[in-house]
Amino acid sequence: MSRNALAAASVAALALAGTVVGTAGPAQSSRRSYPSGCAPRDVAGLVLRFLDAHNAGATDEADRFFAPATNEDLVEDAKDGELGFQWYSVSGSAGQRINAEARNRATLPTYFRERHAQGERLDLIAISLNYRTWLSHGVGFVFLLRRAASDLPRPAWGKTGLALGKGGLNCVSQTIYVWSAGRYFTATLTRRSPRRILPCRPPRRWKPVVRHPLVCISQRP
Repeated sequence: MSRNALAAASVAALALAGTVVGTAGPAQSSRRSYPSGCAPRDVAGLVLRFLDAHNAGATDEADRFFAPATNEDLVEDAKDGELGFQWYSVSGSAGQRINAEARNRATLPTYFRERHAQGERLDLIAISLNYRTWLSHGVGFVFLLRRAASDLPRPAWGKTGLALGKGGLNCVSQTIYVWSAGRYFTATLTRRSPRRILPCRPPRRWKPVVRHPLVCISQRP
C-alpha cells in the first residue's frame, strides 16, 4: 500500500467530513456550541502548547498535558464524569508506540525523552473538531502534523513529512486523554491538497505556516 493510500485510510477511519471555520486567528465559531474551554481556538492553542513543550524537550511540561492514568475504559470512565488517560499511540516503525505500550501512562515521559533524543519535531498544520460528541465534557479532534526526526526518511524536494491522527480532550481538566498518530508519509502540501490529507478546504491564500494551523469544524448541527 502506498503512503498516500495509508493516509487516505487513516482519514476514512475517522469518518469526518470537514468544513472550513478559519485559521488559528479569527476562528468563526460560537463558543456556546462547545463545552466550556473547548472552542476550536482553545483546543488548537492547547495542542500547540503541548507540541511546543514536546519540541523543546521539556518532558515534564509535555507530560502535564495528558490525563492521569485510569483503570477504566473510555465509556465507563466517562460515565463517572471523568476522562482518564486511554492511550498515546504512534504507528509506523520510527517512534512506534502501539498496543499495551500505547496504554501505559507511566512510560509516556520516557517516550517523549526518547523521541527528543532523535530530534523529533511535531508541528500542527491543521486541526478539525467534532461539532458534537456523546461526551458532555469532552471533544474529539483530528489533526495533520508536520513530522521530522533523525530516524525518519528525509522528504524529497518539494514534499513534506506528515502524519495524520486523532485525539480527545477533557474540557474540564484541559488534558488530552487520547492521542493517535498515523504512519509517516510525504506529500506536497498546498491549499489544493486532497481531503484525504487536509481535513477541510483552506481559505484563499492559505499556506501551511507553523503556529498558524488551519482550524476546522468537522460536523455542523
